[in-house]
This record gives sequence, C-alpha cells and structure tokens, in this order.
Amino acid sequence: MFVGDGGYGTGSTIKGHIRYGGPWKPRMHSNLTTVCLTNEHKPSQTCIFFFKKVLHPVAVVMKNNRTKIRINRGSFLCVNPDCVSVRSSIATHSRDAISAHAVAPSGIGTLLFGLTFPPFDLKPSQEKAEHFIAAARHF
Repeated sequence: MFVGDGGYGTGSTIKGHIRYGGPWKPRMHSNLTTVCLTNEHKPSQTCIFFFKKVLHPVAVVMKNNRTKIRINRGSFLCVNPDCVSVRSSIATHSRDAISAHAVAPSGIGTLLFGLTFPPFDLKPSQEKAEHFIAAARHF
C-alpha cells in the first residue's frame, strides 16, 4: 500500500470540516500489509495519463446582470490534445481521484528504482529525468 508523505492532515480544516488523520492510520494498515511512504509533491496538479500540468475548469456565470468567472476547484481539466483522456472526451477528473491515482506511479518508481518519478520531483532536472529513464530501461 502506498501512502503519501504530505502529512497527516491533523489540526487543519477544509471549509470548517474536521480532517481526521494522524499516525494511527498507517500503523493500522501496516499490521495487515506493507506500507510504503511515497512522494506527494504535485499529485493533484498532474495529468495521470500524460504527466503534464492540469487546470481548473472555468465557467462564465451571469449573476445580477454581471458576468463573473467562476473557477471549479473540486476538479481538474487536462487540455493537452495528445492526452488519452482528452481524445476519449473524459478530460475532467475529480481532484481526489487524480491524487489517489498519482500516488501509485510515484510509489512504484520509488519502490522499483529508488528514484523519484520525474513529474512528482520537488526539484526536477534533466539529469534526474535521464537517470530515471536509464534505471527504467535497465529494469
């Protein structure tokens, strides 16, 4: 099981809702299976099919005879025309679903190669990307 290393979420709130977290959850899971901590840098801002940056969908809303731009922050939209999800007309994804799906490739890269998957690297560089590709080819 892969768990992101972004923190436990204790003591913070999202729009007044309590975030339940803490070290008890990974400990509970580790009794039943192996738990691997993975890099959680930018998982919800990256397209899981093409590994490029995604955007929030924008809607133009008329309210009180005024035009306003409203950003939907609960979902992400991939705008890359080469992406598989855009080609199949399923380009909008839930923020939480993208985060959950992005932890898996990050964790597998760390587990198999001992390296951070390049799209999720905190300080990306061409040298690190080439090293990751060489390790993947060698595997």
